[in-house]
Amino acid sequence: MPTIWFITGASSGIGKCMVEQLLIADNDAIIIAAVRQPELLPTQLSVSTDAYPASNLDVVHLDLFDRLTFKPALTYVLEKYGKLDYFIGCAGIGGDLSEIEGLPQQVITDNFQVNFFGTFGVIQTSVELFRLKGGFKIFQFTSETAIHPFPGTGWYGASKAALENLLGTYAQELAPSWNIQIHCIALGAYLTRMSQNITVFPIHPAYVGTHMESAIRPLCMGLERPTAAQGAAECLAVITRADAETPFHLIVGQDSKALMEMEKIELEKSLAFYNKWV
Repeated sequence: MPTIWFITGASSGIGKCMVEQLLIADNDAIIIAAVRQPELLPTQLSVSTDAYPASNLDVVHLDLFDRLTFKPALTYVLEKYGKLDYFIGCAGIGGDLSEIEGLPQQVITDNFQVNFFGTFGVIQTSVELFRLKGGFKIFQFTSETAIHPFPGTGWYGASKAALENLLGTYAQELAPSWNIQIHCIALGAYLTRMSQNITVFPIHPAYVGTHMESAIRPLCMGLERPTAAQGAAECLAVITRADAETPFHLIVGQDSKALMEMEKIELEKSLAFYNKWV
């Protein structure tokens, strides 16, 4: 039986690289690439069509801004393949550099529409359609900034942290008999189209002359990032090794690991402070 992969955000970045690597490495994998413009995907992939069987790649229309696209995309998978093995949520927007007080309201709204409402809506739809089909694994990409707050990325991190919280609750509510696993991958910084095209908004006037101008903004703009292909390979290594003991929170990337360790220190401080007066 082939392994059925449903990958959102498959036209660029980590998602596209995962599609390409799976097509080359696994002839038993059928990849359903969920993208906003299906007609463009063949020209966006860097893998020659001679490198894999044509039947191993399927493409569906999905737009996280449009809930009306969620059910048709996943119903197509259900009717054609009858099951789902992996749901990989790569689609997302944001990462723009701005102080919390400086990001335009429409950008904030778009971040939450795609990264939170849209993303959860697709996941919920997959559960509704496949919960009685033998089980599947959900791996949703979030962000290192969802683990530990980082200045300059507040609204983006908030949208990803909200998603992690909701999915963590959802994972505990799902009936064990459905055999559905949910995991969030806190992804570090990689060289993707999104990271190369972030908008650097003008510094908020109140922060001129502060550490945001002298230290944080230069740090964010000067990050050295591994390639998207490397990130995809690291993610696939984590995903394909996952079993029933795999934790909900997963990290990929050294910077993500560093932020998780920082968050661990903060939690330990909170516990120590609590224990002083209890």
